[in-house]
Amino acid sequence: MRRPLRRRTAVLLATLLLAACTADTPAAPDAPLDVPAAPDPGTAVPDTPAAVVRVGLARDPATLDPRRLADDEGALVVQALFDGLVDVGPDGGIVDAAAADWTVEDDGRTYRFLLREDRFHDGTPVRAADHAAALLATLDPQRAPLFRQDLLTTIRGARLVDDDGTVRWGLPADVLAAGGVEVVGPRELVLRLTRPDPLLLYRLADPALSPLPPLATDDPQAFALRPVGNGPFRMAGPREPGAFIRLAAWEAHPRPARIDELVLQVYEDDVDGSARWDDLLAERLRITGVPAQRREEARRRFGTPLDGRRGPGLHTLPSAALYAYGMAVDVPPYDDVRLRRAISAAIDRDAVAELVATAGAVPAAGIVPPHLGGAVPDCDHCRHDPDLARALIDDWRADRPGDAAEPPLTLTYPRGAGHVGIAERVADDLEATLGLDVRLQARDFATLVRAVETREAPLFRLGLRAVHGGAAAGVTMLDPALRPGAAENWTGWSEVEVGTLLDGWDPARPDATVRAVERRALDAAALVPILWTPADLVVHPAIGGFHLDPTGRWWPELVYLR
Repeated sequence: MRRPLRRRTAVLLATLLLAACTADTPAAPDAPLDVPAAPDPGTAVPDTPAAVVRVGLARDPATLDPRRLADDEGALVVQALFDGLVDVGPDGGIVDAAAADWTVEDDGRTYRFLLREDRFHDGTPVRAADHAAALLATLDPQRAPLFRQDLLTTIRGARLVDDDGTVRWGLPADVLAAGGVEVVGPRELVLRLTRPDPLLLYRLADPALSPLPPLATDDPQAFALRPVGNGPFRMAGPREPGAFIRLAAWEAHPRPARIDELVLQVYEDDVDGSARWDDLLAERLRITGVPAQRREEARRRFGTPLDGRRGPGLHTLPSAALYAYGMAVDVPPYDDVRLRRAISAAIDRDAVAELVATAGAVPAAGIVPPHLGGAVPDCDHCRHDPDLARALIDDWRADRPGDAAEPPLTLTYPRGAGHVGIAERVADDLEATLGLDVRLQARDFATLVRAVETREAPLFRLGLRAVHGGAAAGVTMLDPALRPGAAENWTGWSEVEVGTLLDGWDPARPDATVRAVERRALDAAALVPILWTPADLVVHPAIGGFHLDPTGRWWPELVYLR
């Protein structure tokens, strides 16, 4: 008999940690740059800003350094301060940023970027070598764990095969030697690929690839407090950890921001969201997340945005993230699809969502939310169906040897608030509906990952999240976890056709690949979808120009006060 289920009200959806540090960089060409002089940062914005937008943050960014990004709050600031080569636009497509133009050659295997005339906010010229250094830094072996090598996965020299067939990440020197990254001149950069990569431009829009000025290396502590970028906003002063971050419009930017100042107010002690809600009603905030219990009131007060993503109102569409459980399909008894489907059908996702109601989570009937092209209607076992679950488990048991003891199942999950409550709820469902003996095991994240990789934990908590935004959001929820041979394909499920489908992804028809891959993955039941999380973000009616990406990103430079 299991102990009574303990109610927990918080849920932690896994986030991808972005980490980085400096790397050996190619020498900057000696040719001078004809770049206009930068305005004095002290006079670029009027003393009394005419248009200020205040935003509430639930937590203080861990860092504002692009090389060490660790959370969405930090990414919001970095994307306002820096311009990479390209960016994802509100319509989901790729737009120019620091690269004024680019060409694709050699049947999609060579990209040639021509950079705009550009300066960092401190007046330092931005060169092609700075962008090359940001790319190569993702392969630096001295960086913290969870590098971003995946951003360069198709660039020559980034992935090497040893004589024994072992695949490993290359070093910056390997990429340079292979011609994967070449600085042709102060404003010209060439990238060469091992194969055509339809996701390359979306990878290059990642904020971790932002170019850095000399200050970032010469005085990293000063840079951490007041990063110097080349984007539409600049730091209006040093950050105040735990308090606020002030960004001022950078008037020398080719596309200046439409407001004068962005103030990001940190509410770390506001666990229930009440302080942010009160400040929103008092119009001290214009954009902020709201607690799930305020969802209906927020909808009545502020309305609903156009198509769920544009304009003011309560934004509630699920983000491009999934809370799930995975099963190692090459480890008995999880190598039988009937057992995997039975486990999926036995889980009462509505009850799990109710358990974490204060976090705003909603039941997931598939991997990718429907508005991102998900194939939800096709998966019968992705919904709570005790009758189907019992029929599947009976069929599985009928084929087992009569004298074989039924093995207990150990469900491994990360330590931390929320995970244990969900694991207990799921275990109760599997025991009550399927008669399985389920045991629980909590591990810290790093130990859990090692246990999953070594197959010591074949039933485990799994989090999927879109690595890139815009039109690529849906497919990049699937790619790292389902691509055959991928480092993060922890379930071991592999279909050659899935890799072919992912390689053939077409930005003009993004949903076609998502549906084709997801249907195969759901049919195999290698992972069990459980929860999606809505944005629950309120935008005040005074704000115009707001667009929300499926990954949760929005563009501060496009918003304005009505």
